[in-house]
Amino acid sequence: MRQKVQRYGDKPISDGITADSAGNIYITDITANAIGVTNSSGKYQILYQDNQTLSWPDGLAIGPDSYVYGTVNQLHKSPPLNNGSNDATAPFLIVRFLTLAPSSVGR
Repeated sequence: MRQKVQRYGDKPISDGITADSAGNIYITDITANAIGVTNSSGKYQILYQDNQTLSWPDGLAIGPDSYVYGTVNQLHKSPPLNNGSNDATAPFLIVRFLTLAPSSVGR
């Protein structure tokens, strides 16, 4: 058993994470309306950014087709995080993009 947690790399404020077989860690970037990746050397970069399509990207999962699937929930526009006002508007999206390397579940 390991005796300590080790630093892997950088990340933004996030709400979702998943990884592929090459050590790429896909991370939601809620402050930039983006999805990024921290590679195996620990460097973070934004992959996709869109103020409307990625308005608070949330959970991520890799499917058997090697796509990363994510939800977009506009959580920051909901009453608990928006001074009691509900400014969220449909549609609430599921987005996808191909992994940079094969995942452990497919390809």
